[in-house]
Amino acid sequence: MSAAADSYWSDISGLQHLGTPGLLFDLDRIGHNIRTMIQTVGGPDHVGRLRPHVKTVKSSTIIRMQVDAGIRQFKAATVSEARAAAMAGADDVMLAHQLPGVKFTRLLQLAQSNPRTLFSTVVDNAATLTEIEQAVATHSKPFPVWIDVDCGMHRTGIELGDGAAELQSRIERSPVLKFAGLHVYDGHIHDADIDARQRQVDTILDSIRDYTSSHACPAIVCGGSPTFGLYAAQTDYQCSPGTNVLWDIGYANSYAEMPHQIAAALVTRVISHPTANTWCLDLGYKAVASEMPLPQRVMLPSVPDAMFCGHSEEHMVIETERPLSIGQTLVSLPKHICPSVALYGKATIIENGCATDRIIEIDARDR
Repeated sequence: MSAAADSYWSDISGLQHLGTPGLLFDLDRIGHNIRTMIQTVGGPDHVGRLRPHVKTVKSSTIIRMQVDAGIRQFKAATVSEARAAAMAGADDVMLAHQLPGVKFTRLLQLAQSNPRTLFSTVVDNAATLTEIEQAVATHSKPFPVWIDVDCGMHRTGIELGDGAAELQSRIERSPVLKFAGLHVYDGHIHDADIDARQRQVDTILDSIRDYTSSHACPAIVCGGSPTFGLYAAQTDYQCSPGTNVLWDIGYANSYAEMPHQIAAALVTRVISHPTANTWCLDLGYKAVASEMPLPQRVMLPSVPDAMFCGHSEEHMVIETERPLSIGQTLVSLPKHICPSVALYGKATIIENGCATDRIIEIDARDR
């Protein structure tokens, strides 16, 4: 669904009693997105192919909705997120972020205190592998480790080849580690054109198949949100969508072929009217993800002609010819919902287009 066609958020009622800025979750829409993810991998009988990333929702309540739908495996970026997944009933949590020193000790402690959940982590170098091996020496059972593969993003990971093979061999020879498989995240692929995405996925799949033709891998976790449907359709690998659970205006505009609904938004309030056509909102860059240029940070569905003139810690200035009023509440759709959610400790539940007095704790914001 294109963001332009999603008029739902332009007419939300009951916002006046809310403190602003604030986070909004629509549980019906989140439920739709979870069902869509399950259908994308082939339906309930194939739900084992899903390993959603919880970095977007950062909430044990929303993770539990996925568990209740049959999803049992998750991916996390922080120990706090991994803990939230375990609290929500996850059977299996991969922490897809290399954890040096104290961080890995915290993960190990989490694993020891939650024995019903299988925890694992990723590595891309021998030094980290050695550190993990030493840390788990007294662990009660072999600790699962994935090889983090660099498939073109050049952020973390090791290219598939001799170096990856040596890491795999070291893990397999270790008496205290267990080789879990390959973690292949393609965060550099964000082309709006699906054919361009497909070509890049084909290249990645060729490299995986070449490597696995001579190196046995128990499991492979591939992709992110923009390429989710491509891996789901072409492979039997595990898929790792993240933003899909909440969706946002950035992805809705870029990936119109993906039938997810925008399920999260922000509420802001008009606090000043400095000139004839300018208005100030309390949506500063401490309240919304702001890593992109100012005109791209948010969309105001009820003020579609808004031009964004200024942004500071607690203020956002817009220009519009539409009549607004001091104290008026507006819904804002962030281009990037993941870091926007991380700025809030709770979300107000929206139901049937109306704000309720119920909240959801965003309980995995700590690292």
